[in-house]
Amino acid sequence: MSQLITVIIPVYNVERYIRRCIDSICSQTYREIEIILIDDGSTDASGKMCDEAALFDPRIRVIHKENGGLSDARNAGLDVMQGEYVTFVDSDDFVAKDYIEKLYAAIISGNADLSICAESYVTLDANGNIRTLKRPLRDYDGTLLMTAEEALSIMLTQDLYDASACAKMYRADLFMEVRYPAGYAYEDIGTTYKIFLKSQKVVYVGEHLYFYLQREGSILHSTNNSKRYWDGIFMVESQRDEIVRDCPQLKKDADCRCLSMYFHALMGADVANDVQLTAIAWEKIRGLRLGVLFNPNGRPKARIASLLSLLGRKIFLRIWKLLKK
Repeated sequence: MSQLITVIIPVYNVERYIRRCIDSICSQTYREIEIILIDDGSTDASGKMCDEAALFDPRIRVIHKENGGLSDARNAGLDVMQGEYVTFVDSDDFVAKDYIEKLYAAIISGNADLSICAESYVTLDANGNIRTLKRPLRDYDGTLLMTAEEALSIMLTQDLYDASACAKMYRADLFMEVRYPAGYAYEDIGTTYKIFLKSQKVVYVGEHLYFYLQREGSILHSTNNSKRYWDGIFMVESQRDEIVRDCPQLKKDADCRCLSMYFHALMGADVANDVQLTAIAWEKIRGLRLGVLFNPNGRPKARIASLLSLLGRKIFLRIWKLLKK
């Protein structure tokens, strides 16, 4: 017997992209779904487009609310969801037609609490044509059933997947007493690990079923506001403290995730000219870099950055900028 699956889609000023996103959900091969569109105070036509979509598919519910940010919008969906399982899709992204079917099947066959799939990173040209980019994470051919501890280790080292709320399906009751932290950037880092800690089994599906749009103006690509990096440091350190409390054997992996954020903060501070953030990020990098450098499970990018940082902050930033070009 099919179980109801909730799809939560926060929407904010994405009139160019929202139609593709909604269409990809409505055309799913798995039909027993409810689609909750949360219009988070959009000032363009996004909210109207959500209402129009609901006229053509009775599975769609639209919530209009004042702008409160991504966490607040996701929480609004969690508060009213009725499904036994839930998945999040960002409103500028889209999914394969069998995204829900395959993530759900993986949970059932593995008797798992949550499932994860690979993401494809894409861009759109001026004509709306899709171009696939190189994925920054490792590909895996097949299905991998893991304990929660194994799944956390992979997430912390950003090997097959990261802490993104998307490209995952969860047992809905895992979110009982768990909500996204409103008002913070990197809210996924502050939440996903809590769901993993409440799980017993996690299953990874190596197929690319989620298409993650890289675009200028998105929250993730905003680099001139240093607040997001302060938030990021707070999130990774809170994550590390709680994970290490429950799983002390994961400390080295948690340190690796912290170090990656510290490097992001250092580069963001340089763009934003935040002198205090620069000093704090560099101090934290110096404290962790040798441990990550010699951690065989460490993310290769973080280990390379650790090695380059031994040349000094100014030289590191100069080299890193050249490598990013």
